[in-house]
Amino acid sequence: MSNKNGVDLKGIFTFALAILVVLSALYLCLEKYFERADLLYLDGAVETKRPWSNKWIAVTEDTKICRGSEIKTGDAGTVELELPDDCFVKVGPDSRVKINKIGMVGITKRAGNGVELIYGKVRAIAAPFANKMSGFSIKSLRTYIGLREADLGVIKSIEPETTQILGLYGEVTVNAKGEGLVVGADEEVRVVEDVAPDTKTKLDEKLKADFLREMDFVSLRAREWIRDDLKLYGTEAKEEVIEVELPEPEEASEGSREAGGYTVTKGDSLWKIAEKFYGDGSGYTILYEANRGEVKLEDLIYPGQTIVIPSLEDK
Repeated sequence: MSNKNGVDLKGIFTFALAILVVLSALYLCLEKYFERADLLYLDGAVETKRPWSNKWIAVTEDTKICRGSEIKTGDAGTVELELPDDCFVKVGPDSRVKINKIGMVGITKRAGNGVELIYGKVRAIAAPFANKMSGFSIKSLRTYIGLREADLGVIKSIEPETTQILGLYGEVTVNAKGEGLVVGADEEVRVVEDVAPDTKTKLDEKLKADFLREMDFVSLRAREWIRDDLKLYGTEAKEEVIEVELPEPEEASEGSREAGGYTVTKGDSLWKIAEKFYGDGSGYTILYEANRGEVKLEDLIYPGQTIVIPSLEDK
């Protein structure tokens, strides 16, 4: 088709359409690089690698973090990012993460408790931040959070807008009824729907112990836990886990319940052991104090570990 001047209108239209298709495809390919995360906090050695480069560069306050970027922290490095969809990513020391897409993070290296995976509105946290008062805001009351190493554990009830904090290490800010509830380091609190902002209450230790026992929690294996419809589900995290061969635990005899030593068996918790030896689970604090050198956190005991059982007369 051409006009009276001999111009091929069909050819021009086809060419313009082809250009439009190419530009659209190019835009779609580059779109993921247009969204950028805001740098909230930076401390120590932190590097990033852009998706189009294999070179690691030092992160500064002016560095742009886009989708596909990887972040690597040094032994004392920490970084906090806020993503465009109001999700937060906090990466602790000696860790490495990749922003798979804005709002979703994949761990490529995890050392200690440097990075924590979360399922829900908030995708990842890191703890502890011992060198700063780090606030952590849960943007949605309908968030499920996995418990690992007692940094932060939450049970989400099937009742709407009801959330309970089980354990806490480091400072955290939780939205209770839309208001911020700041919780200090090592405090244990419960936050439910009808709790007023800034209200702090002690956690029911038995609830916490039962929760950990139901999870069959073993510190040597990194897991993500999701509570749904009052049932617990556990899946191995997609990361490298060092397999450690543990000796078969000895059967606990009546004689082994006397004060002295005890070999931890599968399903044990300090609460459960205290009930066994002292007749009262609240005696777990005695066990924790007596085994501080071996038990770093109250919830971190594992099958095959030997702990000291003090006599109540000594206390």
